[in-house]
Amino acid sequence: MLTERREVEEKKQALTLEAAANQAGLKATEDRILAILSTQGNILESEEAIEELDSSKEQSDRIAKRQEEIEAMERISDRTRNMFIPAAHLGAILFFCVTELANIDPMYQNSLQSYMSIFQEALMNSAKSSEVEERTEAINTTFKRSLYQRICRSLFARDQLLFSFTMSLKIYDVDPTLLRWVLMGDFEEEDHHAVPNPFTCLPELIWKLLRRAATQLDGFAHVTELVQQHAMFFMDFYESSNPLELELPGVLNDMSSIEKLVVVRCLRMDKVVPAIRNYVSETLGEYFVEPPLYALETVVDELSYDPSVPIILVLSPGADPNAELDRVAELRGMAQSKLFKLSRGQGQDVPACEMMDTGTKEGHWVFFFFAKLPPLLRLHAASVTQDRGLQRCGGQGAAAPQLPPVADVATE
Repeated sequence: MLTERREVEEKKQALTLEAAANQAGLKATEDRILAILSTQGNILESEEAIEELDSSKEQSDRIAKRQEEIEAMERISDRTRNMFIPAAHLGAILFFCVTELANIDPMYQNSLQSYMSIFQEALMNSAKSSEVEERTEAINTTFKRSLYQRICRSLFARDQLLFSFTMSLKIYDVDPTLLRWVLMGDFEEEDHHAVPNPFTCLPELIWKLLRRAATQLDGFAHVTELVQQHAMFFMDFYESSNPLELELPGVLNDMSSIEKLVVVRCLRMDKVVPAIRNYVSETLGEYFVEPPLYALETVVDELSYDPSVPIILVLSPGADPNAELDRVAELRGMAQSKLFKLSRGQGQDVPACEMMDTGTKEGHWVFFFFAKLPPLLRLHAASVTQDRGLQRCGGQGAAAPQLPPVADVATE
């Protein structure tokens, strides 16, 4: 709210403070009235007591009236705040998509600071609008795209589709039972109402999956009847080299996207991954199934909020980042005497630490070519990068569990 409606948020905070002060003033007034009433003697005979009571009554009424006005203004402020809840909700649920990546590979850890910077950039770079709904939609669209691009840059290609699939599942809150079916298949349980397989060319295992889907999943009670009614289509689907390109019968078209994945899981398990790609494209958009392009210059720009954040490049065999590194350093005025490189080798820990210390003092770029980050250098980097003097610390190496959580890891 401080970004989108600063005046509303500041007014809300001021009203909260005023309401607290009024409550304290009202309590003091009530205590003063009670003190006067509890004094000995007839208060009607004391002109001073009567005046004090009248004054306290007026103050109490004034505070109560102001409290009603504050509550009315707070309700208006809260309505404005609530309009931006969808953007806040999206930011919250997608954060867990990012944190769960560490379950795939320890190197996929991302810092909260990095995540917050992506969200802040989405607020600044998304299209402006006076209409709250349009503005919220613009924030959400920009944030989803930025997050996908930034996170996928630090993922190996094999895991990028998994991340976008997880994003879609979180955003659209998919039934966990259906998701389990897509990923793992049916629940092993005996079918007491087994129907014989009416198809000679359909394997018995597939027919059992369809039968179990009919008994275990809501919305699939009549799936076996549908298969028999549209036998020609399902035979083509089972035998086709490109089953996902076939036009679906009307009744299957009415299924949700995740339910269609269950059908693919039952009939063509070999096409689940392409079907998931189609699912992501349908729910999030084509942008989220295309691998984002990588550019070192873009990474440096995105991390400009903290030049001490290290960048780690995990390279494919044969890849050489030297030319790109030199080009970006030249653009940033960090070439020649301000860019230092050190290749791997025995006994390089101490020279690397000294190079990092020099870079910290003089504001240099330091780049290490190591297959694995040595323990001594890793500990030294963790302490040195707390100092804002080091403009950029970079490294090239292989994926390893020993890598610490970093703000940006790029795979190439």
